Amino acid sequence: MNIFASYRRIAHIKNGNLIYIDVLVFIISSAFSAILVYATYLVPGRVGTIAGLFFGVAFGMGGIGSAILGWLADQTSITYVFQVCAFLPLIGAVTGFLPNIKQDR
Repeated sequence: MNIFASYRRIAHIKNGNLIYIDVLVFIISSAFSAILVYATYLVPGRVGTIAGLFFGVAFGMGGIGSAILGWLADQTSITYVFQVCAFLPLIGAVTGFLPNIKQDR
């Protein structure tokens, strides 16, 4: 059995479709390169260091997050994990309310 045959078997999951998940992952990951360019722009003399740190932290946090969410799915259910993940963008929305640290001159 190859990977495409197994993908077709799980493509239609209850209350969802993996194709939509693929599209969402593509949309979310499309900002990665723009964020990386902005991060290297902030520290122009250390482009390689910043890019390496950014990739390391991003993929490291992704691995840790996958492990934690996998453990949570084992303890509860995959539906609960999806409900938890649905609220994660609120963390980004809260950053809009952080105070401006620039001092007026």
